[in-house]
Amino acid sequence: MSAFIDEKIAVLAAGNRIVDVGGGFGHLKGMARYEDVLSGKRITLDYDPHTKPDIVGDIMALPFADDSQEAFICMSVLEHVDNPRKAVEELYRTLRPGGKALLYVPFLIPYHAREGVYRDYFRFTRDAVASLFGRFTTLETEPSRRFFEAWLLLLPRIGRKLSRAGRILDRVFNSGDRQVGGYNIFVIK
Repeated sequence: MSAFIDEKIAVLAAGNRIVDVGGGFGHLKGMARYEDVLSGKRITLDYDPHTKPDIVGDIMALPFADDSQEAFICMSVLEHVDNPRKAVEELYRTLRPGGKALLYVPFLIPYHAREGVYRDYFRFTRDAVASLFGRFTTLETEPSRRFFEAWLLLLPRIGRKLSRAGRILDRVFNSGDRQVGGYNIFVIK
């Protein structure tokens, strides 16, 4: 994870309740390292009851009243829904004014559907992120995996082993933030 994620998790943890959308099993998507700080505050929501979430629900129709939720975590979910705009509208609808959300969306990553579990529909550019989250009063983004690291991760079987070399190349060549693996996003309603 990054300093950006660490900082935003601390901001969310200052509240009382955080709904982790797509957070079934509870320890995936990098959340295990935050178990202590999120203890007693994090509630998982997933459409798949086999993941044993606290709430079985769909991001496309969140089971919450308007303006009722304090915070959301939504890591690596929007690429798996067939209408990410509707999903973001649901997050916005159910967040209370001043409510916060931390998300991750991919850009340059491999196809990763799981047969019979979920599909893989979308990748998100910086422009797509700005469009999807434009209604929020605050939008902060951080590139995740810059050019060389992102491209090396696309290599079958050896990509993960080469990711550290990619990070070094990204620093040496100052690869910028347009061709990246994805974006960490923090929004406030």
